[in-house]
Amino acid sequence: MGKTAHQRYPKNHSFKGRKVLNLGCGFTKFEAKNVVNMDKYACCEPDIVFDLENTPFPFKDNTFDYVFANHILEHIHNWWGCFEECARVLKPGGSIDIFVPGSGGDSQMGYRDHVSVINKCSFYGVDGYNPMKCNAWTYENAMTPASQLRLIEYKQFIIEDGFTKFLPNRVKRWFAGHLRNMLDEEQYKFVKYIIPEKGESNG
Repeated sequence: MGKTAHQRYPKNHSFKGRKVLNLGCGFTKFEAKNVVNMDKYACCEPDIVFDLENTPFPFKDNTFDYVFANHILEHIHNWWGCFEECARVLKPGGSIDIFVPGSGGDSQMGYRDHVSVINKCSFYGVDGYNPMKCNAWTYENAMTPASQLRLIEYKQFIIEDGFTKFLPNRVKRWFAGHLRNMLDEEQYKFVKYIIPEKGESNG
């Protein structure tokens, strides 16, 4: 289910020297000195042992240029608190990459250690998802760290197995939107910008 961190980036990847947080690294750590590998489990030998259910994270505001969360949020009950902390420790102009199981698939909750379902509706409250006067909850929560994030890219990755490898992209997109278990994973990329005054539009 989905790619591992090292399938996305080689183990010795330098991330162009950017300060990186590898969130919930597990056994897929990165060796570069500019990467902080953080995980709950000491058996993974991360740089920092920390339970992502807890907030705040042990970092100052605006510490990282890039936060990498590869199939992590679905393992966390307090996933929104974790997401808020990612926003807080990210520098303005920095980005967050989140990969989660595909919407509607058995893998979302089929694994015993998956405790949260993440989909496009989950990020209501970030820029582009928070019409300011839509409801009272949105208005009152408009000044949280996550409201400094703008969703700049959303991708769906269909399962590439058997005949699906040979389907045209338009057919794959239809399958992804209408059939269960066709989506392998989804990617959400956010960038952090300067927060507007309360009540102002982010657009």
